[in-house]
Amino acid sequence: MAEKIRPELLSFLTASELPLRILVVESLGYLPELRAMFPEASLYAAAADADRFERPEFSGLGVQFLELNYLAEPLPFGPEFFDYIISDLTLEQAGNPQDIAAGFSHFLKQTGAFLTSFRNIRHWSVAALCKAGIREAALCVVLQGRARAAAAAGGARGRRRSSRGGRLRQPA
Repeated sequence: MAEKIRPELLSFLTASELPLRILVVESLGYLPELRAMFPEASLYAAAADADRFERPEFSGLGVQFLELNYLAEPLPFGPEFFDYIISDLTLEQAGNPQDIAAGFSHFLKQTGAFLTSFRNIRHWSVAALCKAGIREAALCVVLQGRARAAAAAGGARGRRRSSRGGRLRQPA
C-alpha cells in the first residue's frame, strides 16, 4: 500500500542557499531533490538497510549515510542538531508513534520541523488491512478510536461532518 501513497513532503519547504542540516530517515528518494533545493546544506540519511545507500542517483550528492534502525537505536547526534527531519510513514512503523515524534524533536533546532506523513486510518483500505490483521491490531484500534473521537469533537464544535455514520466503505 505504501507504493500507492506518494506524499510530496518537500513541497512544504522553500529552496535556500543556507547551510542547513537536514536528516532523511528511510525516505531516501528525497535526497536528489533535497540537494537541488539546498545546495549548501549538510544532508544526512539514516536507513536500516545500508545496501540502499549504493543507488546510483545518490552518488555525488555529498550525503552522510548512517546505517541505523531508528525504531531500535537512538540517533547519534546532539540535541537541536537538525533544521529538518524528513521521513514518510515513520510513525506507522512504531508501536508508540508519540515516542518517535518526541525522540525526533530532541534533535530539532527550536525553529526546526519534522515532516512526515501517515495514512488516513479511516480510509477503507487501511481499515481492511487492520481487519485482516496485517497491521498491528492494537495500533489500528487506538488510531480508529482517536479518529472517531476527533470526528465527534469536530462535530461538537459545529463543523459539518458526513452523515454516513462513520462506516468505512470500499469505493464502487
